[in-house]
Amino acid sequence: MRRVADRVATLSGVVQVAETREPTRLRWVRRGVLTLAAIITFLGVVLVVAAWTEDISIDSNTGRVPAEVVSANDARTLVLF
Repeated sequence: MRRVADRVATLSGVVQVAETREPTRLRWVRRGVLTLAAIITFLGVVLVVAAWTEDISIDSNTGRVPAEVVSANDARTLVLF
């Protein structure tokens, strides 16, 4: 990675390099963005796994009930249990 520096000339002709805080700030911003992306990804994976396990538990314990469809149209369906 290239460092950002300010060149300062002195009376003796020696060039001093004074480093700025930009690389440090940029590094922390990158770390923050990567950390946020990792947290969001982790939460997404946890959400998918939780939905999958919930579906498995619902499928393993289904109930059966006799029902009669009384009427059906475009807006609604009337069912008697």
